[in-house]
Amino acid sequence: RLPFSFEYFKQLQATWKDIPTAGPKDNKLWRRFRAAGDAFFQARKDYHAAEGEKQIENLKLKEALIEEIKKTQLTEKPAEDFNLMKDFIRRWNEIEFVPIKEKKRIHDVFSKALDEKYSKLKGNREEKEKMQFRLKVEKLSGSDDPQALKKERKFLQDKINILRDTIYTYETNLSFFSKSKKTVPLKQQVEKKIALSKKDLEKLEAKMKLFAKISKPAGAGK
Repeated sequence: RLPFSFEYFKQLQATWKDIPTAGPKDNKLWRRFRAAGDAFFQARKDYHAAEGEKQIENLKLKEALIEEIKKTQLTEKPAEDFNLMKDFIRRWNEIEFVPIKEKKRIHDVFSKALDEKYSKLKGNREEKEKMQFRLKVEKLSGSDDPQALKKERKFLQDKINILRDTIYTYETNLSFFSKSKKTVPLKQQVEKKIALSKKDLEKLEAKMKLFAKISKPAGAGK
């Protein structure tokens, strides 16, 4: 890594210009400063060249992992297959950065390959939804975006808050129904909506608990 940033070196250059002349030694000091600057820019050039080569190698590693995912045959045992996909995500997250122009493309290809395997998982709908959410959080944990986990948590919490407000409104409306037989069908519809909303809320709250349990702090993983 470079000892300091390009912006910091530009500040040093600006500061140099503001320093009064050193008299007879000024030219000698300037040559030393310029030589240090040349060395910095060469080191910066070499560093970025090496980083570029490393990122290309990382891209190849990710492409190879995607091919491995596509060729992998599932065992038809949900727990084993889920752990297998978790391991694919772990290995993906351990590979560092790729060229920025390839970042979105390669991530989309990886997600598609993983989703195709997930769609073939055995198990009931509820179990698969839970597994899918766990995999989503695992992927977010290794995202390059340090805000990815926070965004997902906020999205989930917003849905919970909206659903709680909806249930409260339904329950409040129930109190306005008279005991007339004419209102019974409408009241039953509202009660059904409340029951369904509470079931959805229960699922979302379970996801939030699961999220807190398996997620890492935002920005971790890279």
